[in-house]
Amino acid sequence: MSKTTEMILKIKDRLSEPRYWFKGALYEYSADLADHPYTTPACLLGAHLDTLTDRAAWFDQDGPYDVGALLVDVINADPANIAITEVILEQFPGRAIRGGEEYKTPWHVIPNFNDDIETTHEDIILVLEKAAINS
Repeated sequence: MSKTTEMILKIKDRLSEPRYWFKGALYEYSADLADHPYTTPACLLGAHLDTLTDRAAWFDQDGPYDVGALLVDVINADPANIAITEVILEQFPGRAIRGGEEYKTPWHVIPNFNDDIETTHEDIILVLEKAAINS
């Protein structure tokens, strides 16, 4: 099994039940999941951040940088995010794209899809399962 597939399956496990999933922000801080290893529901990107074993690996530790810009670049280059984005664009393009070609990146597609009014928890799990198979 590839590292990308392993990561996607960790994200799927993190979001395994509807109450573990959230729309509108990375996390739902007012909810309490005392019975879950992670204590708050998360969106698709938030779940990915939670499953990283070394969040510092996402950042260059050698000097001043724009964390926001760096995070965009890292999210767009991450193989798991790329695989997830490809499935979203294939299965649900109308829920993922808000703009032109320049918006077909993981940074735009994943949150747009996650937060779309029509997106359900079942859709999130379907995307993750297909991305795991394809990766």
